[in-house]
Amino acid sequence: KINSDIINAILKLGDYQSNKTIKEVDFGATTFEGLGENSFKFVSGCTSLTTITIPLTKKTTVKKEPDFSAENIFQEGTEEKMVVPAGILSGYISQESLTTLIIPDGYETIADGAFIYMGFLEKVVLPKTLEVIGTNAFNSCYNVTEIEFPSTLRSIKDAAFFNAKINDLK
Repeated sequence: KINSDIINAILKLGDYQSNKTIKEVDFGATTFEGLGENSFKFVSGCTSLTTITIPLTKKTTVKKEPDFSAENIFQEGTEEKMVVPAGILSGYISQESLTTLIIPDGYETIADGAFIYMGFLEKVVLPKTLEVIGTNAFNSCYNVTEIEFPSTLRSIKDAAFFNAKINDLK
């Protein structure tokens, strides 16, 4: 198991891309700046990796979502949200051992296409703070069969789970 306290030591070793023993990466409550596409490519050759918990990131400015409980549904403007960026795990596209994705509490939005084509994922744990799942966020995640939506979820965009085999919605 790798946590934020030892990630720098692994990066200094230089052999992390072909490590066959790493099974889990968990950054805990660490906040990383600059998360984006290919952020986790550094462990793309870890063929035993089964679970990854993405770290928290700084809030970013996003367009306000419709609020169906408000008098004026479509409010203009922006707001600060913690967003799972698109392509964050794109370095894992061929990493068939990675079956579990954990998105920690604190994230409010999953960006459009964030985990598209990650067909090997079987289990996705959503944060209890999640409000919006973007368009195509989990499109073609063929093996995701069970997902529990938090009570805070307000919006699931078009094709968010297109081609997923979800049989158990909670």
